[in-house]
Amino acid sequence: AISAVAKAYIATGEPRYLKAAEKTAERLWTLHRQKDGTLFRASNDGVPTEAGILDDYAFLAVGLIDLFEANGKAVYLERAREVVTKADDLFKRPKNGWFQTPAGDASLLYRQFEPYDSVLPSGNSQMLEAHLRLAGITGLASHHDTVTLTLASFTETLTKSGLSMGGWASVALRQLGPFYEVIIAGEGEATRPLQDVWRKIKPSWAIRVNVPPTGPSEVMNRTAPATRGKKAGKKGATAYVCVRGSCMKPTSDPALFRLQLLEGWRY
Repeated sequence: AISAVAKAYIATGEPRYLKAAEKTAERLWTLHRQKDGTLFRASNDGVPTEAGILDDYAFLAVGLIDLFEANGKAVYLERAREVVTKADDLFKRPKNGWFQTPAGDASLLYRQFEPYDSVLPSGNSQMLEAHLRLAGITGLASHHDTVTLTLASFTETLTKSGLSMGGWASVALRQLGPFYEVIIAGEGEATRPLQDVWRKIKPSWAIRVNVPPTGPSEVMNRTAPATRGKKAGKKGATAYVCVRGSCMKPTSDPALFRLQLLEGWRY
């Protein structure tokens, strides 16, 4: 739900969608999260209950990343990283991938591993999604390595499964790349031509961050290292299209920005 309304805001600019995404995220963070970072799965009349499973962590992480893209507030990126780190601690399998349940539950005969996607993506493919996008914006090798090693461990299964592992295939395609980190420096109406290009394409092969014309804040510098040094140029709002810190020529031209976003991809 957070992802849906955050993406609706990006597509339409309608403030009520962003408000709904932020309100939902805050509700989950304050009510469904314990002090040690573990999550509750459900709540009833304000009372949380039942330990969260992999899917709860994975979908929340992706939702927080989508919200960060929508409003540019570093706190949501920090929370996404925290959720992913906690999920890795609780659910990571020795041979890559993630179990559905944490260790230590004596009521379970075995810990289930469910890699297959169905109507909804699996928790496993959503964890890969979160790691892929965090890799782009943080530049941390650990996220890249998790995606690469996990995909490599299940290459044969993925090849045979087709749409049953569609979420995995989507991550694999973008990992092969180029997977872009996109920074748009500027504010207000000055950024509209560049933002319109982004909204029209909404590339799944990129993660976007908006920063002020003078560059990112110290918090953003720390949380999203890909934004460091990115400022608006003399011609106004400026877009940077990069791969793991290596950037194309910064541009204020919407047409060139579009070409850069589409390089290596069909649209």
